[in-house]
Amino acid sequence: MRFEQLRAAYFSRLQTDRAQLAAIRLELGEMPQSQATAIEHLQLLAHRMCGAAAIFEADDIFTAAELLDRAASDATRTPGSGTRAVHLALDTLLNRLSLLGATAGSR
Repeated sequence: MRFEQLRAAYFSRLQTDRAQLAAIRLELGEMPQSQATAIEHLQLLAHRMCGAAAIFEADDIFTAAELLDRAASDATRTPGSGTRAVHLALDTLLNRLSLLGATAGSR
């Protein structure tokens, strides 16, 4: 498979990632016990998305995923610190992914 084909598959997969992130966002509104699990999930997903974005030269996704990775990492290191930064970073990443979906749909 050529790099261009892999890159196209990556951008297609981002919509699945967006759905996962949206589902996890719902968990953040639940009980504090499930918030910790949701934040850990977010950190793993964001970290994976950072690596893939770097490989496939998706700078906007990399930046937004890195912000979420850091916010989630900070939240797991400091329990009870609140989830405001996580919510903001997650919303930023979801917005970037939505823009990609809209762009892909208009091609």
